[in-house]
Amino acid sequence: MAREAGADGGPAWQGERRRQVATLKERAGGVSAPAGEEPGSRQLEALDRIIQETISAIDRSRAQIYTIAESARCEYEKVKRKLEDVRRRVAEQILLVDQLFQEERAARVVLLQADLRAFSEEAVQAAYQRAVDTRARLLAAQEKERELRAERDDLERTLQRLERAVMRAEELVAQVGVVLGYLSGNLRDLTAQVESWQERFRLGLSLLKAQEDERRRLAREIHDGPAQAMAAALLRAEVCSRFLAEDRARAERELGDLKELVGNCLFDLRRIIFDLRPMTLDELGLVPAVRSWLEGWQQRTGLEVRLEVRGTERRLPAAVEIALFRVLQEAVNNVWKHSGVDRAAVSLHMDSDRVRLVVYDRGKGFDVTSLPGDTFGLAGMRERVQFLGGRWWIKSRPGRGTQVGAEIPLPRG
Repeated sequence: MAREAGADGGPAWQGERRRQVATLKERAGGVSAPAGEEPGSRQLEALDRIIQETISAIDRSRAQIYTIAESARCEYEKVKRKLEDVRRRVAEQILLVDQLFQEERAARVVLLQADLRAFSEEAVQAAYQRAVDTRARLLAAQEKERELRAERDDLERTLQRLERAVMRAEELVAQVGVVLGYLSGNLRDLTAQVESWQERFRLGLSLLKAQEDERRRLAREIHDGPAQAMAAALLRAEVCSRFLAEDRARAERELGDLKELVGNCLFDLRRIIFDLRPMTLDELGLVPAVRSWLEGWQQRTGLEVRLEVRGTERRLPAAVEIALFRVLQEAVNNVWKHSGVDRAAVSLHMDSDRVRLVVYDRGKGFDVTSLPGDTFGLAGMRERVQFLGGRWWIKSRPGRGTQVGAEIPLPRG
């Protein structure tokens, strides 16, 4: 049997296949490239457009999740305050019930043990009425206690649900932020020198997660510190405005408290700014920034850290300075948290071709082989140093202290 021919002389099934392919290309926004246009350029433009639309949708979703998280957090605080009030009322009601129970019991004992013939009928009737009234008040108080207990239990369950909702929403915001940053291509230049794709992927996700975690930590620190202080300052300012005409001495005291509150708020803001990026690091260099940070750290925590600088003190490349400064912060913070001592030492050796930083303590130490492989703080230090072509190490033994070190080569000239 002869095959059916198409319009171009070929088999009919080949013509149908070409028409299907052309239809699929048109739906995808791609057709054959015109003369002079690079093949595949329209397909790339279509893919870029799809990625941009995806990024926009994810960004909108992240904003919506953040709004839900903020709403849940506000509702959580509201329910928490209400629960504290109900718990207080339950405690007061329990005391009242106990008191009424004792009164009702005493009234019954009087009626049972008293010689009724020794009292007039009016006195007996009055005593009986007091017992009945006390009993009625006791029953009403017990019913009120049951209602308050039920309300307390409902609020506790609601608070637990809201807490889970807030935690889940915050996790989703962080995860969506990681995906969004990855799709935006922010890691392209950063990971250009990484050898394997698996390493680039892991490093990118770690950095983006650290960025989102730092943003969340910073938002909470500002919300719990300066934001709350400014709200309190606003209230005190309103109080001062009311007392200016009525009680000038009281207004002056309130102004003094307001001044102290604003000063504390300013101190918290400067501390947050310094922790984010010390200005002394950009203006004066690594050594002055380290000295300033260690002094502030000792004032806040009581941990005494001795600094020893060897070699010629000078400015280093910005990437090297910030990497060593972050390694120092993480290492000293670990000493404060885990070593169990109140003293540590830092050695900074500036050579002509390399710089070496060592943080050590004589604390309780630990078995290095027992460290989990995904410890984010240690992984962050290692990745910062290795990214600059340096080496990082940690040495420790139980009861013998810990040493964390980093050595980074310096460019010639």
